[in-house]
Amino acid sequence: MKLKSFISCLLLLVSCFLVNAQEQIDYKADKIKFLKTYKGGAKRLLGNVQFTTKDGMRMTCDSSYFLDNNNIEAFSNIIIRQGDSLTITGKTAHYDGTTKLGIIDGKVICTEKDMVLTTDVLNFDSRNKTANYYTGGTIVSKDNNLTSKHGHYDSPSKTVSFKYDVKLVNPDYTMHADTLKYVTTSKTVIFLGPTNVISKQDKLYCERGWYNTQAQISHLTKNAIIYSGKSIMKADSIHYDRKKETGFGYSNVNLIDTAEKTIISGNRSYSNKLKGIMWMTDHCLLTKIIGKDSLFATADSMWAFEKKLKIKRDSLSTDSIKVIQKIPKTDKDSAKITFKMVKDTSRFKEMDSTIIKAYRHVKIFKKDMQGVADTMIFSTYDSTATLYHKPVLWHEKHQLSGNMIIIYYANKKIDRIKIPENTFIIDQVDTLHYNQIKGKMMWAYFKDDTIRRIDITGNAQATYYLENDKKRLQGVNTIESSKLSALSNKGELNQIIFYKKPKAKVLPMKDLDVKAVELKGFSWQIYRKPKSKEDLFIKSSRELE
Repeated sequence: MKLKSFISCLLLLVSCFLVNAQEQIDYKADKIKFLKTYKGGAKRLLGNVQFTTKDGMRMTCDSSYFLDNNNIEAFSNIIIRQGDSLTITGKTAHYDGTTKLGIIDGKVICTEKDMVLTTDVLNFDSRNKTANYYTGGTIVSKDNNLTSKHGHYDSPSKTVSFKYDVKLVNPDYTMHADTLKYVTTSKTVIFLGPTNVISKQDKLYCERGWYNTQAQISHLTKNAIIYSGKSIMKADSIHYDRKKETGFGYSNVNLIDTAEKTIISGNRSYSNKLKGIMWMTDHCLLTKIIGKDSLFATADSMWAFEKKLKIKRDSLSTDSIKVIQKIPKTDKDSAKITFKMVKDTSRFKEMDSTIIKAYRHVKIFKKDMQGVADTMIFSTYDSTATLYHKPVLWHEKHQLSGNMIIIYYANKKIDRIKIPENTFIIDQVDTLHYNQIKGKMMWAYFKDDTIRRIDITGNAQATYYLENDKKRLQGVNTIESSKLSALSNKGELNQIIFYKKPKAKVLPMKDLDVKAVELKGFSWQIYRKPKSKEDLFIKSSRELE
């Protein structure tokens, strides 16, 4: 930010005049008259009037009254010079030697080296060492143009303030503010009202805050927002280091990806733009807009990693290529996500990839799907959500579990689900009886956000209850096969197909031992299921044990 050198020139311009206005003044003119009756006595100076202080400040004008009480009234073609760099011009000037108050008006122009201040009226107080304008002013330097309705300089506190319709334009950014204050001792800009800072890279908004021009560190409060490309960060306060491109968000933090329609919220966050890393903790919530619905997920902490994948065309196969993306270690675990990229005719294929990792006590809620796990990894590149460490997923009447669950999205809807190992599906018939399907690997295929088919391979087993026309249980069917397919209608399994010589038996309900027909590993975990978005932040009694 170039505001530091810009403000320094302004301070020199104004402070020179304030100090010199108090010096012993010499005067001369083409013609001098002594007027005893004019305001208690005065000298009337006419033609080439010049006032000079001992340190070299000079003021010239066409005519002036130099009163006996040390007041000065100057008229027409006012020019004030200090050395070779400072010049102030105006039409009239008045200075009260008693009150030490002065005013220059009539299109006032102050020039200091390459900086120019223009205003209609400039007021100054030599005793308190302050200067201000209230009729609008413009300050122009080589790289900066600042306009405001009010401007104020206070020498004792070393501050310059601008108020109402403040606009600062330079090649790097444009700033709009209600009130802007600069403290010279700390080289800090203070925002005291609605402020927008707009650059080619980003846009900043806050209603309170400060920016240290030397350290290039800012702290934004009260409705703080940073817009960067398709990303938005909101928080009660944001602390940002421009040199390191790192930022901290505190309280009510929202990180919004408008392209992916994703929001990560919490009360404490950290981001490093150079490394493409972000984390969020304290009441974390991930919101992913999917079509007309939204998926919500909570966890103890969340991480986001932004990467660009660039692949040589020579390395592509005729169909696709597998790219391994390693996530930086943030805890004892690490994870890998496999992407598929279709063949491209260009020499290189560059892809933007964002991976979000939710860690510890993950809960998911969507109107038609709920889930729990210890870890979830969401990839924006291939639109997958992967659940790790004892994951359980509920969809309509189905409870799905396994060592890992992978959810694939397409066209803003759930397309399919894969459980690579230890698949177990449970449907509750009533409080005592459960339909069960078990196997090694599962693929579940969706249509209109509803499971329509389930394929299980590897030691497929099923236990399902038979009903009569009155929905009364008649018996239970237990079957084993190497593979099975189950068709679902309106959330209920209505047809199961077994392959390769299945083994089956039907047991009547009379004297049926329910526990005896349960498949190994059966675990109905409905107590873990989130029932609403608000329920995501409530832990069950078993979770607290």
